[in-house]
Amino acid sequence: MKVLIKDVDEKLYRMLKARASIEGISIGETVNEAIKLLLLNKELIR
Repeated sequence: MKVLIKDVDEKLYRMLKARASIEGISIGETVNEAIKLLLLNKELIR
């Protein structure tokens, strides 16, 4: 699925892009992992 995300902090995006590059994965895969971690963390807090 293609998604357009607006108003992403430029510094955070650069950090995300660098992290993806270091790990040898796409930005999309990195975003999916970040979303998964956020959702899992929120579930643990409840």
